[in-house]
Amino acid sequence: MCYLDGLLRVTNFLRIALTKGKSQLVRLLFVGKLAVEDIPLFDRLVREGVANEPAYLPAWAQDLSYLTAFMSYTVFFGRSDLTAEQRRLDDQVARAESRFGVEASVGRGETGWLTGRDGGREHREER
Repeated sequence: MCYLDGLLRVTNFLRIALTKGKSQLVRLLFVGKLAVEDIPLFDRLVREGVANEPAYLPAWAQDLSYLTAFMSYTVFFGRSDLTAEQRRLDDQVARAESRFGVEASVGRGETGWLTGRDGGREHREER
């Protein structure tokens, strides 16, 4: 869970920094190990000449137009309603079950993820 929390914090930080026109903050993710909450303070230290900018930036952080497009893409799909797609998938699985006599329906499990009747584990029948 710690890694997921950090991933969400960094992702949200990137979205907010780009939305608010603070793209210079993105570079500061690579100065070393620090918390996202410390980046605005570190930005001030860099502007005052007390700290240095990162020596290395990965390609995706150098090309802010790519990063902005990627973040827009993820926001768009994060807001997409999958209800119609879920119905289409359920219909395809039901047709396959009736045609081939297979019991491997797909539906929403307790976690909201697509799972088979056996909880997502592989299911094989011996013939």
